[in-house]
Amino acid sequence: MSAETHCFLSSVTQRETSVPGGSGFDTLIRFRLFKVTRNCSCIEAPEPIVDDEANFVTENQASVLSSSFKQLKYRPHYRQVMAQVLSGMGVPGHEHAAIVDKIFEVVKVAVPGVPIIVGIGDVTVRFVDSTCTTSNLGLEDVTVQSNGEDFEHKNLGLRTYG
Repeated sequence: MSAETHCFLSSVTQRETSVPGGSGFDTLIRFRLFKVTRNCSCIEAPEPIVDDEANFVTENQASVLSSSFKQLKYRPHYRQVMAQVLSGMGVPGHEHAAIVDKIFEVVKVAVPGVPIIVGIGDVTVRFVDSTCTTSNLGLEDVTVQSNGEDFEHKNLGLRTYG
């Protein structure tokens, strides 16, 4: 039996540190989406990952005024702009908040006028061993309860220890 799981990973960086001029310059935010497939083996080995494939999918960008982007009162506007860019790239809505929060963290210390790079990985992990199950991967089914009633019973991909 094979198992498969899916997630989104993201990173936000500003690589260059040279100052192109004074404050208030437009800053370009580049969004790059990659489709990543990771094939893993459940057989215990020093390196269980068989291979990774990362393919560039799309790129989009937004130009923001650095002086206003750093101000809290403009965050709702910029949050909406960033969400529109992410939606246009096919990133699911439930992933937007985490990515935009990372952008705001980088913006706090960003150099105006120097591009900010947002890397997004649409990751599919396939466990390709025929004996692979979620239980032998250390993943358990979790039951969510409230007032003694079961609301949901599914594998949430939570790793348990002990």
